[in-house]
Amino acid sequence: MPGQLAAVLVGDDDTRDEAWWNLWGNIHHQGTIYEATVPAVPILLSLAAWREHPDRAQALWMLQEIARAEGVYVGRYDDNDEIVSDEDAQKRLYPVLRSTLHAGAEQLLRRWRSEPETVQRALLWLLSALPELRIEHEELVRELLPAPLEGAWAIAIAGGPDSDESADEISKLEDWVHGT
Repeated sequence: MPGQLAAVLVGDDDTRDEAWWNLWGNIHHQGTIYEATVPAVPILLSLAAWREHPDRAQALWMLQEIARAEGVYVGRYDDNDEIVSDEDAQKRLYPVLRSTLHAGAEQLLRRWRSEPETVQRALLWLLSALPELRIEHEELVRELLPAPLEGAWAIAIAGGPDSDESADEISKLEDWVHGT
């Protein structure tokens, strides 16, 4: 993973695209956040803050997915060479992950007005997964979120879709966030 993070930071367009694809598989694989995610978060936060970097929004999208996690999975091999959950490590790492995300997002959100619209949208998306910061930054939501997407926002902050119809609403919000 360090090589993929380095490629995202300094690679050309094709190299960065491939590295992002690999990072999504390693850091956030099928919705699971693994132990390796914890040391990657400060790097992703730094990338999101780097004003000249072309993939800032991508870093924020990944941080939003990480912020949605309800825990960190840590697996270890037991004496029988079977992977077992290391619950002590999981209990220790999750608060570290949350506090790092919180502190980094707080810094990024302070300067949202001076950011390009693509980064503002990505910051709003990150905010959807950080309820502890939402009230403090509700002005961002009020000023940026189009009225037709308010229902989708309500679904997103409530934890996600619970029906096909609400999943369609979330998809519209995600399309707007990603500029598609």
